[in-house]
Amino acid sequence: MFPFRRIRPRRQQVRESRPDLAPVWRSIGGPQATWAIGIAVGFWLLAIGITSLREQMVRVRPDQYVREDVTARVEFYSIDPERVRELRLQARESAPSIYQVVPNCFDQIQRMLTALPEDTARRTPEQMVRDLPADSGTIAVLKRVAADKTELETYRQLVQNYVSLLRDSRDKGVLVVLPDAQRDRDMAVPERKLVTLLGPAHITIDLLGTFPRVPGKKPIEAQREELLKIVEPLAGRCFATPLSASVAAYTVDTMPATHEYDTAATEQARNDAEKNAYLGSARRHFTEKSVLVERGSVVSSHQWKLLAAEQDAYVSHLAAHRPGGRLLALAGMAGVILLLTLAMSAYVAAFAPRIVRNKYRCLSLAALLLITLLAAQLTSVSTQPLLIYATGPTLLAAMILTISYDQRVALGISTLLAVLVTAAVGQGVAFLLTIWVGVLTVTFMLDEVRRRSKLVEVGGAVAVAMALTAGAWGAMDMQPLEVIVRSSLQSAAAGLGAGFVVMGILPLIEKAFRVTTSMTLLELADASRPLLRRLQLEATGTYSHSLQVATLAEAAAEAIGANSLLCRVGSYYHDIGKIHKPDYFIENQFGAPNKHLNLTPTVSLLVIVGHVKDGMEMAKEYRLPAMVQNVIAQHHGTTLVEFFYHKARKGSEIRGEQVDESQFRYPGPKPKSRETAIVMIADVVESASRAMTDPAAHRIETLVHDLITKRLLDGQFDECDLTFAELEQIEKAMVKAVLSMYHGRLPYPTNKPGEQPRPAVKSA
Repeated sequence: MFPFRRIRPRRQQVRESRPDLAPVWRSIGGPQATWAIGIAVGFWLLAIGITSLREQMVRVRPDQYVREDVTARVEFYSIDPERVRELRLQARESAPSIYQVVPNCFDQIQRMLTALPEDTARRTPEQMVRDLPADSGTIAVLKRVAADKTELETYRQLVQNYVSLLRDSRDKGVLVVLPDAQRDRDMAVPERKLVTLLGPAHITIDLLGTFPRVPGKKPIEAQREELLKIVEPLAGRCFATPLSASVAAYTVDTMPATHEYDTAATEQARNDAEKNAYLGSARRHFTEKSVLVERGSVVSSHQWKLLAAEQDAYVSHLAAHRPGGRLLALAGMAGVILLLTLAMSAYVAAFAPRIVRNKYRCLSLAALLLITLLAAQLTSVSTQPLLIYATGPTLLAAMILTISYDQRVALGISTLLAVLVTAAVGQGVAFLLTIWVGVLTVTFMLDEVRRRSKLVEVGGAVAVAMALTAGAWGAMDMQPLEVIVRSSLQSAAAGLGAGFVVMGILPLIEKAFRVTTSMTLLELADASRPLLRRLQLEATGTYSHSLQVATLAEAAAEAIGANSLLCRVGSYYHDIGKIHKPDYFIENQFGAPNKHLNLTPTVSLLVIVGHVKDGMEMAKEYRLPAMVQNVIAQHHGTTLVEFFYHKARKGSEIRGEQVDESQFRYPGPKPKSRETAIVMIADVVESASRAMTDPAAHRIETLVHDLITKRLLDGQFDECDLTFAELEQIEKAMVKAVLSMYHGRLPYPTNKPGEQPRPAVKSA
């Protein structure tokens, strides 16, 4: 028990421990306060810039239930996108198909007719009738032409003239024969009766005036008669009456396709028609106070686009007729952000002054809040669900703050951030309550992260809490069941997604905020880590001593509610500096001659004190976290190296000199945290108790009490927040742990005659 401990009422202690902002700002004054104020002002200005995007935000969201009619605030015109798509599709479908002229389509007919007299002279009448629909008079004319060279030359010229007439008819659109399959597809579309034909001149004809042609087959009788009506007059202009009918019939029977379908030109024509479609009928006019969305309905995507057009018209109207209104709205939002910024700054200064003292922490915190606000604001000007993409970043920020700092700091900052996000996205109490329930669940459940599944568990709990909140509010608001279910699922998705995201970016969080989570500490506690492996092999006694210190420190930390894992891991590494000179420390000598016997006290002091500096160098080399480095640097504080101090005093008394006590103290610093102070106590208690010859219970209690009291009176705990009550609890935990280390055992029997069994160590 500590005789100087005072008993005070609990209420008085609470009042005295209440944070006072004036002393806080005095303690962090100077350049740190200047940096903090500058970052706060920058946060305020950037937040104003982000929230200025609210002008593009539509009043309601897609799939949102509206209780009252949503009316137009100004007169405006809107383009119906569905009607636009319909008009463009109609223009595309009505665009004509493009056909290119087949340049050599009549070459085969010309070759056949040119060689016809000579073929007739060589063949029998029966063969000619089979190949050419001709009578005996026609055959006689052809044989006569073949026998006379002058008539044969005249005949060939007539054939050439006849083919020229066929080409002219084709180019004028009179004689048009199309591929059968493509013509049928074009005929199936009523709006595509006109077909553009590209030849010597760009002409347009009706599909009904064209003829289908199947390669290798003769046209049907009806088509043949129609073609004969076109071809016979042309043949009659070039050949005599008996021959003209046969030539016309042969031409019709062997007529190829005169035009071929041009895919590229047709597609380009349809694209141009779609692009240049007339959209006048898609423009709709809305007067002021026109009902855009009726009450009791769910906003569709089409209605949301209509509301977006109304929002743009409203902003333009304000800019043209009420420029002061926009400035007033911006000033009001700036005022709200200023109040929230001041509240956040005061809260951080009161409950987390270390953030204010470190400009990098200030920048990291401001960046996190701004990114969260930007994500929510960008979601509000799009069609994404707010309950997922606006609440998710806020929950993510709450998890990061809870991991990086403590629960109270995270709860306060996250609550103010939730208010800021709600104001930025223009939502009401239901939205704020849903976020706040998620933030509350995060900060209460995410106390310590010792395993990755913890983040998923917290995300699941947040999902359930937010889903219930959104569902309860929707039911109270008498929303349709489908809307309630959708809101609950979206809220749950935000909470669960935040847990998975934090699990993935946890290493980045540790680096950005310069914190060490319990998972990292657990990884450092692995005995196979390189540094611990070196300590075990090169300084075996020190390694055993560190394990015992870890046991004592962990028990004491659990007794007062400190970070027991940090105490355990810090104890593992607190003496790693002894790896460089292990033989100069008593726990590693194992009965060998003490190397300090031949050294002066001053030189021995340098060796002993140097293990702290060596440990810090090794900690930086192996990139140990700052929390563990603090334990290494502070676990001796500025305590006195008593053995060599007394040895130096004896020598100086003989010589009549004085020894300065300050020269035989560790350089410090003193412990800055409860965990470092606990490791200091555990270190000295383990060393002193190991040197006891009779570890009886009352002697251990006295030893532990004297060691703690000596360091208390020496001022080693002045810079950490240990209370007398906590020191008393630490003392009890230490005594219990030391007694468990020196518990009694029954004597082992011996088979040697005359040998007495070894006595057991006295038990507590």
